[in-house]
Amino acid sequence: MTKELKVRVVDVAGKWNDVWFAGEERPSGNPGYVRFVSARKDTEPEYHVHFSLARIEDGKYNTLDFGYGAKISEMTFGFSLDPGMYMLTTGNRDDNGNVLASVSFFALGPGEDKTISVSLREIPESEVSGGKINLTGYLPTYSGERINPLSLADRGVVFIWIEPGRAPTRHLLNDLPRLQGEYDNWGGSFVFLTDPARTPDGFSPEDVTGTPRNLVFVTDTHLAFMTSALGEGAAERPLPVVLYCNKEGDVLFFSEGYRIGTGEQILNKIR
Repeated sequence: MTKELKVRVVDVAGKWNDVWFAGEERPSGNPGYVRFVSARKDTEPEYHVHFSLARIEDGKYNTLDFGYGAKISEMTFGFSLDPGMYMLTTGNRDDNGNVLASVSFFALGPGEDKTISVSLREIPESEVSGGKINLTGYLPTYSGERINPLSLADRGVVFIWIEPGRAPTRHLLNDLPRLQGEYDNWGGSFVFLTDPARTPDGFSPEDVTGTPRNLVFVTDTHLAFMTSALGEGAAERPLPVVLYCNKEGDVLFFSEGYRIGTGEQILNKIR
């Protein structure tokens, strides 16, 4: 399968040259070039997360590897590829985990320099059932202070009840770091909440890396705050539970348990 261009270097004359390492497969003698751009300025599609490119080989399409999570803004230079037929696939996941997909095809000729516009399907706006939560009161932080949730909610706040050491929580915590820059640009707050009864001895907030800048770790003993926000039976919900609300306490996003792409879904609501 044709591999992605690993390195491009510029010589003293200012000319770009393609470089391959030992063992890498070079494109044919007269390749074409493909560069990607986002169809919208307010989105940053990522490779394998939102779109992928495949080339037909021996009667089937084989997906090319340009690196998982590579941002489209990093892919504007020309990838050197063999001429042939290609398939672009896009996907945009909604709050319920459904993926709105699209497929398009194009031919790449020898020496052709083609710009591919990546357009994700729009997710219809949906009303979030969850009503309103009370942001008054105080929560104890891991540093020994007490914070008022309302004081964190000027630009909105994301509450995430986690269960350290469990696979669904690890999956979510691995999903957030790649979006850290966009969360920080948003400027809202994140609150990670743990129930001491569900937290392993020795757990420390320092164990969690790649988190948004405006983050506070608090304890929610017996999930009392979750119960006040979600009602009786909240303690039986599968963790992690994610709730995003505005400063008025209106719930704009909610999820529970293991879900794919939760970090991206939060960001879609923030946008």
